[in-house]
Amino acid sequence: MSPQSLWSRLPILVCVGALTATLLLWQALRIQERERIAQTIGAVAASVKSEVSTRMDTRVLALVRMAQHWEHAGAPPQAQWEFEAELNLHQFPGCQAITWVDPALQVRWLVSRTASQTLQSLRGAFAQYTDRALEAARGRNTVTMTRMVDPVLGGKGFMAWVPLVQDENFAGFIVGIFAFQDLLDAILKNIAPGYAIALFDGTEEIYRRDPSGGQTEAEWSQEIIVDPYGVTWWVRVWPLPEELATKLSALPDVTLGAGFVMSVLLAWMVALARTARERAQDLERANRELNQEMRVRQRLADEIEKARSELELRVQERTAELARANGELRRENLERRRAEAVLARQARELVRSNSELEQFAYVASHDLQEPLRKILAFGDRLKIKYSQDLNNQGRDYLERMQAAAARMRTLITDLLTLSRVTTRPQAVVSIDLSEVARTVVSDMEVRIQQLRGQVQVDQLLTIEADPLQMSQLLQNLISNALKFHRDGEPPVVKVWGSLLQTEEDEVQKDRLNLQFCQIRVEDNGIGFNEKYLDRIFEPFQRLHERGKYEGTGMGLAICQKIVARHGGEITARSTPGQGTTFIVTLPVQHPDTETTSW
Repeated sequence: MSPQSLWSRLPILVCVGALTATLLLWQALRIQERERIAQTIGAVAASVKSEVSTRMDTRVLALVRMAQHWEHAGAPPQAQWEFEAELNLHQFPGCQAITWVDPALQVRWLVSRTASQTLQSLRGAFAQYTDRALEAARGRNTVTMTRMVDPVLGGKGFMAWVPLVQDENFAGFIVGIFAFQDLLDAILKNIAPGYAIALFDGTEEIYRRDPSGGQTEAEWSQEIIVDPYGVTWWVRVWPLPEELATKLSALPDVTLGAGFVMSVLLAWMVALARTARERAQDLERANRELNQEMRVRQRLADEIEKARSELELRVQERTAELARANGELRRENLERRRAEAVLARQARELVRSNSELEQFAYVASHDLQEPLRKILAFGDRLKIKYSQDLNNQGRDYLERMQAAAARMRTLITDLLTLSRVTTRPQAVVSIDLSEVARTVVSDMEVRIQQLRGQVQVDQLLTIEADPLQMSQLLQNLISNALKFHRDGEPPVVKVWGSLLQTEEDEVQKDRLNLQFCQIRVEDNGIGFNEKYLDRIFEPFQRLHERGKYEGTGMGLAICQKIVARHGGEITARSTPGQGTTFIVTLPVQHPDTETTSW
């Protein structure tokens, strides 16, 4: 490695060396601290073992004293024995019951903390330990302790068997029954308060005192064996997080932090020295470059002056081009304004023409009502007064004339209704579409009953609209659904609606940014092929023969006109033989002015 390269890397080498020394010192301090804490935990575990062994001996010795009283004074009265047993239960928490088992290994006397422990419940549990107890009894004065017992206590526990020998004759056992949780809570109540403790009988956990939920158990726990009266228990001890925090020293972390800071400072100082040396060299080099740059700048100044002259010439040329472009733009604007004036004039002419056509349709349909009424009136008189004077063919001609006149009157009425959608609109108010729909269904009740049909009206929205035209819209759609029902099947019509919420469901909004809702009229009728969808909304258009389904073909055209006047859309979804659903989309808030012109 060259001296120059070594000099450039010196700050990094110094920093790495200092960091390495800091990490080694930090690691040594951590190891020393862990060994100290481990020794403390080991001492606590030894104290727990000692306390458990001592307290267990005290409780077993109380049972031994009861056995010795029996051996020296003879079998006591049951009341006296039960009094002594109750004293021991009161004096030693954790002892759940004391019982006398006779030489035939039958439970005779029992004193218990709980009423649920009966003689009958203990007999079955003792049966599995009789062989071991008899073997210990043959050795005389040998206390026998069982492993974990479950069913006897309603929880985890164990039994201590103390043999009775009177005049060298086996007199049975004094048996103490202990609950692990209560016993060890009483023994360890004030022992190692900053530590968690767990006891195991083999692999089975029999006791745990750990308010932290085992946070430090895996890392800091130590185990020690406790073997009272031939039974081996494992005691596991570990510090709680609060206790461990008091034993962990901040010295390793402070050392590590200080080492990092010192490493950075050393590297920074070396870097400053290197920088100062390099700056001196750079300054000398900069002076040489500055002289050369001044010569270059003089040359550039000359070139800039030349370029400025060329730029002024180009600016003059560009200014002339812009003047020509502005002239052309003014001519284009003039032509556009002329075209807009022509379009405005044509639009006004179109509005006037549409208005005249609508007025003509209204007047024509209204004026045609008078001759039709006379035809129907005189036809009725002719039929009433002179029907007997006409032969069958004459009466047939008369009935055909009457039917044609009636159809003509219906057609003129529908045409008049279509023209009144725009020529006689009512004021727009806030209306409840649910009430409008229920009123329409009530008016059509006789027709619905004749067809044995059903019309279900669900909750609809309240919108701003023309009340009369909304009633006519729903009446036409419901009537249409009832009319085109399938043979032999009663019509079922459902009217429901919803507010459009998502962009995918919304129709194209206009510049007023209105909120839209949908009204759906769904039936189970004959349906139609959707290729005729555009045709069904045109005036006088029918998809079926006049003789099969009555009507003039104006109902859906009127619906389309009403929906268009309110700034909405109407469409349908249908499949032949599977019913039709008409979908009406309307704005919830109506614009202040007319939305469209006709």
